Amino acid sequence: MSKPHTAPNTVQIRLIFTTPGRGANIVLHALKSGAVSVDQGLANSVGAQIKAEFTSSGMAGSVSTLIALANVGLRDIASANNAEFLDTGDAVAGTGSADLLSSRTALCVTHRTARAGKSFRGRSFAFGFTEISNDTNGHCVAGTAAAAAAFFNTIRTGLVSSNLQLGVCSADQYDDAGALVKPGFTTPITLSLSRNNNWESQRKRNW
Repeated sequence: MSKPHTAPNTVQIRLIFTTPGRGANIVLHALKSGAVSVDQGLANSVGAQIKAEFTSSGMAGSVSTLIALANVGLRDIASANNAEFLDTGDAVAGTGSADLLSSRTALCVTHRTARAGKSFRGRSFAFGFTEISNDTNGHCVAGTAAAAAAFFNTIRTGLVSSNLQLGVCSADQYDDAGALVKPGFTTPITLSLSRNNNWESQRKRNW
């Protein structure tokens, strides 16, 4: 039986992209510090920040004009079944004019925390790049890899002004009977980076 994913003091941040086919999401998490209310005002503020960072980090310049960051959604997952709030700002499209790479082509960005172990490392898969980002050996060019890492690092530093800390969220664990064995938790991210320039494949993305 499906169980809701919850974690104390945690906000789910969904980056919602439009593509030439169906939409695609990048899901992040952040710890709330202080009295943070997840509402429409916070969604609009965080959405405006992340959309601006999509451009300022250099990420938009590496992403096809066919791909746009349409909305940023925030949901409080400290408890189950809370509403998601979507920002109301304009979509921000990529500015890369070359041909779009295969829809399944993605670059893995690793998120590190101050702790060691599998539960304290996260990954995000950036996508929407053009052929300019693919070198003659079939790897991601250094500039695109740097821009992708910078995008997530600027999100992390920018969220501080909203009393949020970008983090790696570990899911709740249940036994076969559906009883909670280990509650979810979120650990603050200290650095996001591209560990190598190898392309990855995201099979769920198909447009």
